[in-house]
Amino acid sequence: MSGLPVLVTDVCGYAHYIRDADAGRVLASPFDQERLNHLLADMLADDQRRAFWSRNGLAYADSADLYSMPQRAADIILAARP
Repeated sequence: MSGLPVLVTDVCGYAHYIRDADAGRVLASPFDQERLNHLLADMLADDQRRAFWSRNGLAYADSADLYSMPQRAADIILAARP
């Protein structure tokens, strides 16, 4: 995570990270463009909340294992080779 507050839909593969970190907003399905527009406008208008989400995202990235999955997958695949 780069510290940027995030707005995603709940079908985004990273949505659970955003929720877990409280690093932005997750738009519930079914998709509604008007709802997305409203959430984005609210996020852009609230400097304090954006700073809060930014801090949360950076703290989460420091404490959670977000980046080793590709390497772990490769290790498993290579270990299974005859």
